Amino acid sequence: MEQKKPCLLLKSLKKSLTKAKPFDIINLTKGKENKNMMTTNEMITYDRIVELGIATVDEINLAFNVAQTTWTELLNRIVYARTGYRTVEDYIESEDEED
Repeated sequence: MEQKKPCLLLKSLKKSLTKAKPFDIINLTKGKENKNMMTTNEMITYDRIVELGIATVDEINLAFNVAQTTWTELLNRIVYARTGYRTVEDYIESEDEED
């Protein structure tokens, strides 16, 4: 049986939440109106970008804090800047075709 890897984003959040104040944690859990909240698909994309070596966790988090945009837009911009592909799925497909 394949062992599942822990979500890299959750590891990063766990570290930052241990230093967070109660108000910060409440803001993270308010709901979809908070742009800091990620969908499941965004979390999967985040992990793929890190696992494929396109960007590190620190690079992604820094870019998010600077860019003032949505997670989906940011992740796609990172993939494009580093690979020339519009999405991580496009990048994976191109890698599969080369094999």
